[in-house]
Amino acid sequence: MTALDLIVLWLCIISIGRLITYRRQGATFKRSYGIAAWLLITAIGSLAIYIVGGKICTTNIPIILPIMIIVTIILIRARGNVAQIVNIRRLLND
Repeated sequence: MTALDLIVLWLCIISIGRLITYRRQGATFKRSYGIAAWLLITAIGSLAIYIVGGKICTTNIPIILPIMIIVTIILIRARGNVAQIVNIRRLLND
């Protein structure tokens, strides 16, 4: 496991943690956003499992690191709110 693998793995853990700890605080539940959040958690979790299992090496696919950095930054700025991520214009104007 290389240093890039560890960095991407930590970014995956931070992203999943932010999605899991999102609190609605009285907002209405939208099933489509819940499904989108579940799909995002599944995709990022699968990437982390493949990295730990040695199926993917980030040195062979270097585009994974910048993508995970962008995804993690967007999730942190949106505070884990997938509805804000889907409506990216609102997130960029804040």
